[in-house]
Amino acid sequence: MDILKELSIAMRLRAIKHDVISSNIANINTPNYRCKNLDFEKEFNKILTPDSKLKLETTNSKHISLSNNSSDLNSVKIEECNSTVIGNDNNNVDLDREMAKMAKNQLLYNSYIQIFTKKVRMLKDSITQGGK
Repeated sequence: MDILKELSIAMRLRAIKHDVISSNIANINTPNYRCKNLDFEKEFNKILTPDSKLKLETTNSKHISLSNNSSDLNSVKIEECNSTVIGNDNNNVDLDREMAKMAKNQLLYNSYIQIFTKKVRMLKDSITQGGK
C-alpha cells in the first residue's frame, strides 16, 4: 500500500477518534455514561491487513493498486472504557484524561497532515519538473 493511502486512512481514523473523545467530554455530566475509546493501532492494522478479504497484489511497483480499504472504516470498533467511576452518578469520564487524549490525537493528526502535504508536494514537483 502506498504511503498516501496509509496516511489517508490514519487521518480518517484520527478524525473518528477525535469524535469519540469529543463525545466523552460532552457526556461528562450524563449519569451512567460509560466513556468510549477507539484503539487506533488495532483498527489501523486491521484495515491494512484484512484477513478475510481477497487482496489484490501488484507485481511491479509501477502498477496501480486497486484495493480500496477505506470502506473498512465503516466497521471501526469503538469500545467502552473499563475505567473506574469518577463521580456518584456512575459516570466514568475523566476530563483530564480525555483532554490529554485529545491533545495527543490532535498532534498526531497534524503530523499526518504535514507528511501528507509534503509527499503530495514532492509528487507535484516531480511531475512538473519531469516535463522540462
